[in-house]
Amino acid sequence: MVSSTKIALGVIGFTGVSGATYFGIREFLKEDLTPHLVRSKLGKGVLNTKGDDSLWSSRDTELNNHSDPVDPDLKSIKTTSSASGERKNQLIKWCEQKYKEDSRTLRNGVFEEVQKFCTRKISEQIQGRTEITGEVSTSGTKWNASWSSLKGDSLNENTLFGDFKIARTTHKAKGSGTEGETALKAACEKYKKFPYLNENDMLFKNVSSYCYSDS
Repeated sequence: MVSSTKIALGVIGFTGVSGATYFGIREFLKEDLTPHLVRSKLGKGVLNTKGDDSLWSSRDTELNNHSDPVDPDLKSIKTTSSASGERKNQLIKWCEQKYKEDSRTLRNGVFEEVQKFCTRKISEQIQGRTEITGEVSTSGTKWNASWSSLKGDSLNENTLFGDFKIARTTHKAKGSGTEGETALKAACEKYKKFPYLNENDMLFKNVSSYCYSDS
């Protein structure tokens, strides 16, 4: 297989140093960068900078409560007054700019800030299902039903992410008590706040299946 680098060099050799060559190299580099763009890394969870107004308002509130932003521009935005919606508008512009940047060049912690303030949470993407809430008990709650599903013998553990798998492997064999339900609830509270990537993402499927019910 011919490498992309050799193809690019071939273009240079064939066309010579000209405007066409420059255009070809520019397009090659642009295409090569695409998988590394922040927007590409965020999947389908990116907030629409021309819509999603209620979610942007929520992110504005979260930024106001955020202790110490890593990104200098975001830190400056945090100090902006929110009375006229200016802070939210600046946050949207910040996210729009970050979407276009190379994720490899971001300083430590900035990509995580983009995830926090510029994307849809898993809980905000799940539709048609009801979040399981309330305390756990030995019987009679939706947590019991969800836990029974999670620890079922026919379940393939390779379909479980992180703390969902840990909850199953740690507590499945225990007969009584609520350790399993408690571990499941903790996993749900943790992961429902994670950024949404796409409908086929394992974590999204786990949260939808075990933290929400049909009614």
